[in-house]
Amino acid sequence: MPLMSDKIGEWVTLWSPEQKAFHVETTREMIRKNVESYIEGTPNQYICVAIVDSHDEAHEIIKILKDSRRKLFPSEDE
Repeated sequence: MPLMSDKIGEWVTLWSPEQKAFHVETTREMIRKNVESYIEGTPNQYICVAIVDSHDEAHEIIKILKDSRRKLFPSEDE
């Protein structure tokens, strides 16, 4: 049984609260890493904030999120 459908977006935008940084990778890579974390009993520091169809869209999400946060918290440094 496959772990994911072919209908899901191919790219993900991830956020690391520990690093305070975004990361983009394929959906399959994210799921592989999540399964490894589960098997090894190690925490995963990344939170998936978007699943999209292209690498460019994943980076556009980062821009949108950063712009939204700046509007909500203008005095916060990134």
